[in-house]
Amino acid sequence: MITGNLVSQNPLPELATQAQVAQWAQISQRTVRRLVARNEIPFVRVGGQLRFPGAIIRAAFIKEEPAAHMTPRPDAEGSP
Repeated sequence: MITGNLVSQNPLPELATQAQVAQWAQISQRTVRRLVARNEIPFVRVGGQLRFPGAIIRAAFIKEEPAAHMTPRPDAEGSP
């Protein structure tokens, strides 16, 4: 998983270019290419060019906290 850079609050398009991902994630285009080469970032080829699915890229860069209802509760049986 890709970790914590300060990412832009602006949304990415459905299929973003390498430059758009780099600008959004505040990393260099070279870093985006390295992530592609290591298969650490999802991409598709469209007409021979790389495109990055915006929703998946956002999820990879932003670690969201689980919702309160998803947080495990202590087992009630062992309570005094």
